[in-house]
Amino acid sequence: MLNNIEMSEFIPIKTQYPIKIMPENKVWTIEIQSGMFVKNNPPVRRIFINYSLVSEYNIGNAEREREAILYLYLNGACGGHIQRLAKIWGLHRNTIGNYIKAYHNLGIKGLSDLYYQQEERQTKVEEPVTSIDQISIYELLEDSSTTKIEEVVKKKTVNSKKKQKHMNDK
Repeated sequence: MLNNIEMSEFIPIKTQYPIKIMPENKVWTIEIQSGMFVKNNPPVRRIFINYSLVSEYNIGNAEREREAILYLYLNGACGGHIQRLAKIWGLHRNTIGNYIKAYHNLGIKGLSDLYYQQEERQTKVEEPVTSIDQISIYELLEDSSTTKIEEVVKKKTVNSKKKQKHMNDK
């Protein structure tokens, strides 16, 4: 029930990891800010603002996820700071900027797969790959404990730094 949600459902996990790398097959809740939550409850993900359900979509539905992120931004998530919202979600700030641009240009249909992919091809914004972006979700699905996630992030970060050093030495 949308209006009869118990407060116990809003006990967020403490994490510094972005939503993008959180295990999709586990139940978890992340607080974006006071009263704003993302609750993963496979097979759906729910967005709450002021403890009220405002969006629900099937995990993996990119179009609906773009709409949910835009909705959070338009409702003042992270004080309207794209960079902070991008960090929480595990996206580049330009990606969220592209969502906003597509919405302003074409309305909600600008976020549909058909229109958004056309817009993305036209702008050709290339996002840098970060060490966290390189983490395989399969590694996390095997064991999603905090210790395992920290080990994977550390391993990927070290490998990324080695690659960067190697590129700089050339």
